[in-house]
Amino acid sequence: MYAEGNRGDVISDMQQRLQEAGSLKGDIDGVYGGDTVKAVKDFQRSRGFPVSGAIDEVTYRALRDINAGTPAPAVSSGGESYGVGDRGNDVKTIQRKLKRLGYLEGEADGIYGGQTEDAVTAFQKEQGISVTGGVNSETRTKLNEVYVAQTGDYILSEGARGKRVIHLQNQLLLHGYDPGVVDGVFGAGTADAIRRLQDETGLETTGVADEDVWDALDNAPYFRGKYTKTYHMRSTAYTPYDGGGEGHTALGGFAGKGHAAVDPSVIPLGSIVFIEGYGYAICDDIGGAIHGNIIDVGVDTLAQAYQWGTKSRVKVYLVR
Repeated sequence: MYAEGNRGDVISDMQQRLQEAGSLKGDIDGVYGGDTVKAVKDFQRSRGFPVSGAIDEVTYRALRDINAGTPAPAVSSGGESYGVGDRGNDVKTIQRKLKRLGYLEGEADGIYGGQTEDAVTAFQKEQGISVTGGVNSETRTKLNEVYVAQTGDYILSEGARGKRVIHLQNQLLLHGYDPGVVDGVFGAGTADAIRRLQDETGLETTGVADEDVWDALDNAPYFRGKYTKTYHMRSTAYTPYDGGGEGHTALGGFAGKGHAAVDPSVIPLGSIVFIEGYGYAICDDIGGAIHGNIIDVGVDTLAQAYQWGTKSRVKVYLVR
C-alpha cells in the first residue's frame, strides 16, 4: 500500500496515471502529498472502490491498467546505454537484477529514475567499475556476471541459513506472512509462511523461496482488511544499528523491515500491525524515545530511514 508521505519513482508513475484518469490536477513530483490523496479519493469514488486516499491493492491494479507510464519495449534514448528518463522492459530487467542483489528498493517498474540511478551508482562503486549512474555495456556485463554468480543463492529451502534467510523472513513479515522468530534459519515456520503466500497468490505450494516467491515479495505490501483496532500515531524509522544497537529487537529477532518499536503500554509486544505506507510489522522492539502514541518502523538502511522521515499521523491497524 502507498499512502501520504511516500515518495519516489513509483509515486511519480501513479501520479501520471491519476492525471490520465482525470483525477490529479497538480504536478507530478513523486511526493505523495495532499493533492495526491485527493486525487486518489476522486479516482476511488469514480470506480466505486472504498474511499481511503491510500493506494491499496485494488486501486493499484486499477491504476496499472491505465496506459500512462506503462513500460514500453522501446530501446533507451542512448542505444545500448540506459539512464534517467529511460523506460521499458530492458530497464525493468536491470531493476529486477539490482533488487535481487540488494541494491534497489521499491518496485521494478521499468522507469529509470533517481532510485535506480542511486542503485546503479552503488553497484558500480562496489564492483570497481566506472561510476556513472548509467548502465553502459561495461556495467551491464558486470551486472550479468554478478547476477549469474549469485542468483542461485536466492532459491532457498529448509535448512538454509544466513543473511539471505534473514532478508527473506523480514520480507515475509512485511507482507503479512509471519515466519515466527527472524533468526536467519529456514525452518518449518518460514516454509509455512511461504506456503501461505503461495496459496494466496496462486503459486505452486512448495514452501521453497523460488523466483516466483521473490517476485511476489517484490510487490508493495497490501492490506487484507482484517484488524481489531486502529490507531493514529506519530511515526519515525530506525535501522538495526541505531543507537549502538546490535541488530536485534527486544524480543530477539533480527531487526529491519517488518519490525516496529512501540510503547508496550499502547501496543503489546508481539502484536502484528499494518502501517499505512509501510506494510505489516511485528511489534517486537522498544526504544528510549518510544513513549505513548508513536511507532518506530524498522528499515534496512539510513537512506530508507531518511526517506520515511517523521510522519505526524499514520494509520496503524492492529491485526492481532
